[in-house]
This record gives sequence, structure tokens and C-alpha cells, in this order.
Amino acid sequence: MTFLKDEIKRNGLPSDCQGVVNLAGATIGDAKKRWTEKYKQEVYQSRIETTSLLAELLKNEQKNPKVFITASGIGYYPPGTSEIFTENSEVNCWNDYFSKLCQEWEIAGDLGEKAIHRRVTVRIGLVLGRNGGALRQMYLPFWLGLGGHLASGEQPLPWIHIDDLVGIFIHALMNSNVRGILNAVAPSMITNAEFTKAFGKALHRPTLFPVPEFALNFAFGKERAKMLIQGQKVKPQRTIESGYKFKYTNIYDAMKQIVEN
Repeated sequence: MTFLKDEIKRNGLPSDCQGVVNLAGATIGDAKKRWTEKYKQEVYQSRIETTSLLAELLKNEQKNPKVFITASGIGYYPPGTSEIFTENSEVNCWNDYFSKLCQEWEIAGDLGEKAIHRRVTVRIGLVLGRNGGALRQMYLPFWLGLGGHLASGEQPLPWIHIDDLVGIFIHALMNSNVRGILNAVAPSMITNAEFTKAFGKALHRPTLFPVPEFALNFAFGKERAKMLIQGQKVKPQRTIESGYKFKYTNIYDAMKQIVEN
């Protein structure tokens, strides 16, 4: 069942609730949303306040639900092209809006040392699916043969097929041994240029029109454009060790499935 924040504030959690999955958060990657201070505050509050509310409710629950799963982002990790981050990597807070957002998002869901509920945090990469997210914005220009890599194209692009993202949440819900951090990214690391090539191949279209950095800064705002211009190398080490088996590990297979279905 799906509940909105106002409903939870009024009524609390259902008495028969066995697990809570928190996916609340205003969209970040939509260029139609101007990156103003007001909208940045909405992005922050929609994540932190909802997560804090659920955590406080759970602290007062002595039996159900048994598991609390919260979303976070791979923006938790600093960008770079050399170091590879796993769920076990020690990361120092660095001066970036999205890093701070992810860290405070995860802290907001802390249930305390005496918590009886199993806690799982899913750090999500770029989600690839036909009906939403980044691909919905990119589909038309790529289909018209106007697609191309972003900035240099050399930046890492941690990605995940929507079916695997759903699979990881179900895996975390159903398996009592799963707890802690899970990276929701495909095991194969690629660059933005490799993703662009795979998307173009799936559509049978050329990808000859790269988007320069200044255009991304103009469209998204300089702070938000960093997510596209930079990237992190992230591996799902604990996700795999927990027993989850990825359905899509190859970007070409993933894009072919998305385009053909």
C-alpha cells in the first residue's frame, strides 16, 4: 500500500504494516524544474522531513513493522575516475549539495542503537526505464538522431535497470539477513559515452551531437549540472554478497530491452 506524508501524520502507520519503504523526494533531474533556492529547499525537505517522520514513528513501534527501507543516492560518494567505492568505503563529507543531502537523508532515518527494526538504505544510481526518469527526457532527441554524450563523455555513469531496482527493494524486504547499505547500481561500470553509444545502438540511431558543459550548466544550473558532468565509480559489493542476482549487468542488453518493450 502507498501512503502520503500527510496521511501518515494524521493516522500513523497501519497496525498490520510489516515493512516500510520510503521513496519520498521531489525530482532532481528534471530540467523543467528551475534550480532555485526555493526548489532546493523542497528537494531537501521532501526527503529529510518524511524520513525523519517515519523514523520517529518506528521508534515508538514495539512489534511491527519489521523492516525500514529508505532510499538514498550515489551522490553520497565523491566524484572521480580512479577510486572505486563500495558500500564498505569510508567517505568523508565533502562540500557538495548532493553529498550533504544524501548524508543527512541517511542520518534522518537512523532508528537509534536500541532499534528492534531491521534497517536497509539503498543508494540508487541512474535508473533506466522506458516510462520515467532520465530516459523519458532523452528519448525524443535520441530517436531523432540528435543524441550525444554529455560534456567529455569520460565521466563514470553508475546505472541500474528499473527491474533490478525493484528487485533489490523486494530482496531487502523479503530477506531478514539483509541490512545496512546496498548500492543499487549495475556491476558493470561504464562511462557516459558508453551509455550514449548503447542507447543509440538500441534505437538504431547515430549519436553525433555531444552536449557541451556550458549548455548543461545553462539548462540545469551549475550546481545540478555537476551530477551530469562528473560521476562516481560505484560497485554493488554488499548487494551481491547479500544474495541479489542482477537481471541486467550489460548496458547494451539493458537498453535493448527498454527500447523494444
